[in-house]
Amino acid sequence: MKSWLVPGFITVGIFLILTALLVPNREISFNSQKNIAVVVESQGQVLLQGLDQTDSAVAKKNSQIKNFDQIQTKLQSSVLIQIKKNKAEIRISENTDLLLEESTDGTVTITIKSGDLTVENFGEKNSLFWIKKEGRQLSALDYSITNRPDENNLKTRNTLKLNSTDKNILTQSKIEEILNLKKNDFFRCYGQLIQKEEQAYGQILLSFEILPTGKVLNVTVAKTDLNQNYFLSCLKEVVLRTAFPMFSGKNITTVFPLKFE
Repeated sequence: MKSWLVPGFITVGIFLILTALLVPNREISFNSQKNIAVVVESQGQVLLQGLDQTDSAVAKKNSQIKNFDQIQTKLQSSVLIQIKKNKAEIRISENTDLLLEESTDGTVTITIKSGDLTVENFGEKNSLFWIKKEGRQLSALDYSITNRPDENNLKTRNTLKLNSTDKNILTQSKIEEILNLKKNDFFRCYGQLIQKEEQAYGQILLSFEILPTGKVLNVTVAKTDLNQNYFLSCLKEVVLRTAFPMFSGKNITTVFPLKFE
């Protein structure tokens, strides 16, 4: 009877070792095949690279982006993607290299290796995704506050957009351009504040919705260092009175950061 016990234990041991080695690999392979985003529009040379980094595919409209896929844009190129989990939309700038990853709890993280991106739509309410860049990991809201594009980047993004065949799209760069023209109105609100509190300064992130007619709805304060209600109401009123160009498609939910110092 003992003669078959030893081979039996050996067989079971080999089986357990093989299971431990193979099951995690199969799980990683399965996770990497999950589609987590889709290309909404693409301009110029944009490449998608899989987890194994052996093959690259050209990103086109409706191209599926899998977990752990890497996106690379070349000179004078850009791509707009939508994260399936929360319907958030991200425009990836030219000369950018980044990685998309969805964890087991459904949180999406975008790691920027080089270049930059702009969050054009934060998606469904209470949604959350993270952006990593230069060793820092920030929520999408915080990244939008601390990573304002400079004038050269805005000009580049506007130039890229002029090359688009769809003239009825309201881009984030156009939204920022229009609201930047309202700086005097925003600082008029700030002037009222510092008359009462000279040392008041900080950052504010306004969230709002734009209808296809160009009308603004639902202006809220997503984040603020200044909590004076009359001041915040004044800022929200400026955005509410702003008229944007008409565009095709669904309502746009976006944000606009302000810094007062």
